[in-house]
Amino acid sequence: MKVSFPLSLAVVFLSMAGLPLAANPETLAPAKQAAVSPKQAAVPPEFVAITDDPSLPKVLLMGDSVSIAYALEVRKALKGRANVHRVPANCGSTKTALGSYGLVRWIADEHAKWDVIHFNHGLHDLSYRFADDADKDKDGNYATPFNGGHPNVSLSEYEANLRAVVARLKRTGAKLIFASTTPVPECDAGKYVKDSELPYNEIAHRVMAAEGVLWNDLWAHVKPDQERLQGKRNVHFMPTGSAFMAMKVSESIGAALANPADANATKSVSALKEKVSSAALPMSDADWLRSKGSLIFHDAFEREEEGNGMHGIGNGWESATADRVPHIKQADLDGGVLKVASASKEAGHQAHIHHDAGFADGGVIVRFKFPGINKDETLQLGFVDREEKGLHAGHLCYGILNGGGITLVDHKTGVMNLAIRSQRQAYLDRKEPLPAELDALLKRKQIVVPWTLDHEWHELVLVTESDEMRLSLDGKELARHRSDGFAHPMKRWFSFLANNTVWIEDVKILKVR
Repeated sequence: MKVSFPLSLAVVFLSMAGLPLAANPETLAPAKQAAVSPKQAAVPPEFVAITDDPSLPKVLLMGDSVSIAYALEVRKALKGRANVHRVPANCGSTKTALGSYGLVRWIADEHAKWDVIHFNHGLHDLSYRFADDADKDKDGNYATPFNGGHPNVSLSEYEANLRAVVARLKRTGAKLIFASTTPVPECDAGKYVKDSELPYNEIAHRVMAAEGVLWNDLWAHVKPDQERLQGKRNVHFMPTGSAFMAMKVSESIGAALANPADANATKSVSALKEKVSSAALPMSDADWLRSKGSLIFHDAFEREEEGNGMHGIGNGWESATADRVPHIKQADLDGGVLKVASASKEAGHQAHIHHDAGFADGGVIVRFKFPGINKDETLQLGFVDREEKGLHAGHLCYGILNGGGITLVDHKTGVMNLAIRSQRQAYLDRKEPLPAELDALLKRKQIVVPWTLDHEWHELVLVTESDEMRLSLDGKELARHRSDGFAHPMKRWFSFLANNTVWIEDVKILKVR
């Protein structure tokens, strides 16, 4: 259940646990962030104070947004073993921890005692900033090593700051566990530089070894399966990645809580590991495709097109609309990105590009971005079978993204069915409302869910499994719908249409059956 509080009440409520609600300056744009009305403030579920069971030990989680994402799963895994609290803030860098919004508020009670504190600082330390401490300039460009940017916290400062943080945490009497900073990939946010976490982790490991702090090497746990667990070109993680890290964090805390003198300690830790490891981790549709399916096509668009844009894409791509306006270039391959600029008005149709697929159950993984060049942008992705003669142009089913939300639609047994299409068109031609039964049937063939269009890169996963279609963005399922047409036995083409502009960076088609 989502719980919202006025800010003043949230402060009181969280302070009862010795954890006052603290804004983190690194989550705000310096001197540019609009004030948030206290009436609009809400407490995220990870930050809501818990009621302790006095018979159980107290555990505190500290860290950035990566740790926020696994906090609830850790609490769930350790239920009955520990009271798991979470600092009600993005803890940011070591500089934040030692500042006026940091430990002085997170552990405000000088006499507060904790059994285990699991903590991390790193991603905010290594991110680049400009001289004014902002991560972007006035034109929206991220700070980088090449435009005057500098690491938020230098390596020497990081070492000194870590020692100061550890000294404060030791005063709580807690066993301390430090989590290594997770991998930094090539990232869309230019303020992150690939592999920049490595020297920071070396320093952290040296400090923790000298200070007697336990080491939870999340970097090493994640790295072998980074592609599956972490968002592409993003320091953050897919839900499966966060669940995986929650398992590793829970195991490390469980081991720290065990009393070595207790004959049952080893058995207790083993039982916890079994409980956590055997927990049914959520399987995203991307995981489902990769684990159950086989890759039948992949294109990263790392080449140059020849001739007319949509006819010159290569690698088996075709277009159903290029010949309508052969004099207009509607597609361009540029630096590994397929940039589509539809001449919809001139062609009388959206730009339509397709590729052979061939599955009953399966789907696609697509990286896309609306670049913001035109308004009213729409991306329509789905599946076609031109050999199905009862349909207009073989259109089977689609997922549609635009400013109106996300739509999943079954065309096979809906509006593209020739009999239904003819019946519907007759009423449209006469400018009459559709009969109630026909209108209700067409409405049952689709769902629309809210979504706010933006201009960021996203990983989209669209799958069909039996009579169900599902659409996910960045590892989170946003829409699913059941309808007979989704179960069509042969999705021969993967097809996408763009009303204005869209950029496509990567396409994978996978067959489950």
